[in-house]
Amino acid sequence: MSRPRGFRTETVVDAAIEQFRSSSYAATSTDDLCSGTGLSRSSLYNTFGNKAAMYQAALQRYDDTGRGRAERFLAAEGTGREVVEAMLRDTIEQQRDAADRRTCMVLAASVELGDDDPQIAELARQNLDRYTATLTALIERGKADGSITSTIGSAELAGMLHAMINGLQIAGRVHTDQGDDARIDRTLTSALSQLLSR
Repeated sequence: MSRPRGFRTETVVDAAIEQFRSSSYAATSTDDLCSGTGLSRSSLYNTFGNKAAMYQAALQRYDDTGRGRAERFLAAEGTGREVVEAMLRDTIEQQRDAADRRTCMVLAASVELGDDDPQIAELARQNLDRYTATLTALIERGKADGSITSTIGSAELAGMLHAMINGLQIAGRVHTDQGDDARIDRTLTSALSQLLSR
């Protein structure tokens, strides 16, 4: 009978998420992962196989968290416009709360790896598509309740908002003082006003 593991896989994957987000996939070494997770090399390889598989497990868990977040916003009270704005501002606040202003792991994976790894690319697409689909549903709610009066198609508008928030996350990664934060907030407010209204 094999010996039971002395660690929880979920806890290790959470630590790996932080390690990958603190630098990048390419810049994270096996030694970094061992240090960050507390695993020995043998335990890491026995559990995950290699760095690529560990990154995939980390991205999958990060994606699972994003799925729960989408469900919370879809169930949130308020007008469609209020919830759209809350969701976008929450995305920015999550980055500001993270160490080193780390961007979304999926956004970072998309920029760094693109479609070099088909499995990673598919996970990234699923996450990005879910974010856009959540925005689309909330925009539809806003159009139904009258809080969003834009004549732009809901899916197209959601894509525009998603592209904008990704750009603001990148800006927030390098512009980190309070004045920069205020400018990003004003940009978001202005964009929402223009895009969600007729």
